Amino acid sequence: MKTHNPQLKPLSLSFERITLISLLSLFVSSLFSQSYINTKWKQYSANPATYDNAASAVTSNGDIVTTANNLIGAATQIYLNRIQSNGTMAWQQNCTGSPSNNNYGSDIKADASGNIYTCGAYHNGTNYNYRIAKYLANGSLSWQQFYNGPGNNDDIPSAIELDNSGNIYVTGSSYGLNTMPDFATLKFSNSGNQIWISRYNFANLPDGASDICVDGSGNVFVTGSSATSFFNADVAIVKYNGNTGAQLNVYRHSYAGNGLDGAAEMCIDNSNNILITGSFDNGTKKFGTLKLSNSLAQTWFNTVTGAQTSEGNGIHSDNSGAVVSVGYRNNGAG
Repeated sequence: MKTHNPQLKPLSLSFERITLISLLSLFVSSLFSQSYINTKWKQYSANPATYDNAASAVTSNGDIVTTANNLIGAATQIYLNRIQSNGTMAWQQNCTGSPSNNNYGSDIKADASGNIYTCGAYHNGTNYNYRIAKYLANGSLSWQQFYNGPGNNDDIPSAIELDNSGNIYVTGSSYGLNTMPDFATLKFSNSGNQIWISRYNFANLPDGASDICVDGSGNVFVTGSSATSFFNADVAIVKYNGNTGAQLNVYRHSYAGNGLDGAAEMCIDNSNNILITGSFDNGTKKFGTLKLSNSLAQTWFNTVTGAQTSEGNGIHSDNSGAVVSVGYRNNGAG
């Protein structure tokens, strides 16, 4: 689960849906909860900056692993921790960079052995790069890799995923040569060797990936916001061959009228259908959920009714195929 603050805009883009690192998923239940039901334990750690972006995952033995940021001196550093199922802090780690530049964790996953895989935005002194890292279950760093895109500008990862063979996939936004930011998706072996990289550019305008999934056949799906002009952006979904990185298909969903549409989160159901939630804007943001077949044909699209602003942030499909989307709606009363 990812919870993010959309104020963090490392690329300074005008698209609030291209505030990369997927710094756009606000899980209302965690941010605005006023009470705790059947609380078993609480754990506090680190000192996150004002721009608070975080992600967590549950390991096979029930531990919780989290990546976020930790304010150390004048700058934030990538922060990781592991909390045991009983609430005991197992370990904490900071990935320290330049003391004058901010670094941010963006997503995290765990494999069946308890190893942890993270991505984050790491400042090299000039611009942001992807940082992809593997940590062993005890918190020791196994390896780390960095990616600086062809535009030699800011490259901001948003999401990380594993396949059934232990390969690692990471996506986000990366400046190209004269293309502005593009979707940039990379595959690594479990030992940290880069296998392929694929980029998606539409109209040489800003494109920002927000989430990534891998289906049971190893196909890779990436979604995000992709501009058609500086006043309009569509939700884009790109399907890749997991072995080669070759682009297999693209689907673009445009809501009626001009607006900045964006995908917040994606999942794959038991039938390998693709489910996406986010915001769809025609002057008023709408909480929307989209279902596509594995070949990226639209099955259905639903929005929350009403004149108020609303936005989808998270999505899940259960074993029966039912879809649950979470988000928020402004009720007009504050």
